[in-house]
Amino acid sequence: MTAYCEPNDLLIGDIGGLEDAKQRAIDSASEDIDAQIGFIYEIPLSGQSSHITLLLKGICKKLASGRLLMAQAAASEDNSVHQYGKSLLDEAVRELWSIRNGQIELGAVKVTQKQTTGNAPTIIQGDAVSGVDAYYDWFNHPLRIPLVPFQPIWKPGNG
Repeated sequence: MTAYCEPNDLLIGDIGGLEDAKQRAIDSASEDIDAQIGFIYEIPLSGQSSHITLLLKGICKKLASGRLLMAQAAASEDNSVHQYGKSLLDEAVRELWSIRNGQIELGAVKVTQKQTTGNAPTIIQGDAVSGVDAYYDWFNHPLRIPLVPFQPIWKPGNG
């Protein structure tokens, strides 16, 4: 996996003591970028122009910084999310979806689609009878003896 940015690139101001957390956030953001664009392009990306590299770096900075800021306690935001962190995350997600939807073309090698039918998994049920149907057949069977005899509380005519 390629990290798309460095810890000193993050947009978190002078928050200190987060060196390990910074690298973990960058690694996580880079993995998420690869996961999203991996549906369209072969990962790892190679031979990219500088503007594509800068675009991916910016997305990684925003994802990692937004996550770090939202994880930190901020004054006067005890009952809500960190608004700057949320705005960074929202912007990064919009940019990722623009790449995924084809609005931004990276010019990299595209993934070949091998599956021609749907993307849904095939569900195979090994039982000849549905478990739900079998339950209702058992429950409604005329010879079934209930565990607790049913005694109606009210009968017509007894008030």
